[in-house]
Amino acid sequence: MDPSTLKPDEMPFYAHGDKAAEIVPQADVLVITGTTLINDTLEGLLKAAKPGAHTTMTCCRDKTHCWHGRTNHRR
Repeated sequence: MDPSTLKPDEMPFYAHGDKAAEIVPQADVLVITGTTLINDTLEGLLKAAKPGAHTTMTCCRDKTHCWHGRTNHRR
């Protein structure tokens, strides 16, 4: 993700992907993009999620065609 596309008030919530192993296990809510299917990182993110974390995946073809799915992550 290019952080320059974020609004100033969104920046405090941004973390580079290199920090996933540190941040994901702390998250109560995890929003994952469809890009994880392309770059083969989905499985690792789900494994890192803490039990009971609410997980959402969002995939967009363009600004008007999006899909969202959610689950409670259990191990």
